[in-house]
Amino acid sequence: MSELSMVVDRLTMTTPQMVRTSAGPVVVRVAPLLEVLQGMVHHRTAGAGGRSSSSSGSGAPLDMEALNLMVSVEEELVHLQWVMRSAHPPARAEMQAAADLFRVPFAVVAGPPAPGFGGMTVFERLRWTAVRAAALGRDAEVLAIVRGWVSAIERRMDPPIVIQPRKPCPACGEHMAWTMDPSLDELVQVPAISVVVGDRPRGWCIECGAEWVGPEVVDLVTQCGGSTELARNLLGR
Repeated sequence: MSELSMVVDRLTMTTPQMVRTSAGPVVVRVAPLLEVLQGMVHHRTAGAGGRSSSSSGSGAPLDMEALNLMVSVEEELVHLQWVMRSAHPPARAEMQAAADLFRVPFAVVAGPPAPGFGGMTVFERLRWTAVRAAALGRDAEVLAIVRGWVSAIERRMDPPIVIQPRKPCPACGEHMAWTMDPSLDELVQVPAISVVVGDRPRGWCIECGAEWVGPEVVDLVTQCGGSTELARNLLGR
């Protein structure tokens, strides 16, 4: 996996991310950052694990700072798309390898898209651009720009509220798991289970990949030693 593919995944897919809490590092699922940014514009801020909050009232004003950032992202993406589209088409082998790396069907990137990239979501357009850049050996051009998007969006995100159940994962029985800490560039042990508190509570085991969402989180917390009252508070009940 290249650095560009990791950054593009961070922007377009739900990904595991390390979050530092008072109890130590934990790993949680984080919503695609471009989706987070779209939510911020309308005051629906999605943090790590999908935690979100909405402004009261349907007539709430737009978050102009978030809107300006989204417009800037869109303008830069359009520029990148046309730069990569205008370049001489890469060889088929390089294109296939890049498509596989970014998990994009080869048929999607084999030829130029319709004029204006009509019908493609912002996620699809970014992945198309990244595939073309990787196939052309121009990863650094795209990486220099999309890194800035990640930093700008993350600076505006609320930190997630995370609780750590006291017992092992009910799915695999593990209590701790090893994961790479990017800031230390080494493996560290973290609790296998993390539960993110918010409007959309979610539990996740880093060891076996089991997930719990919505009402399932109540069962998870009670199975892991938490009180039923605590568990139901997660759902606002």
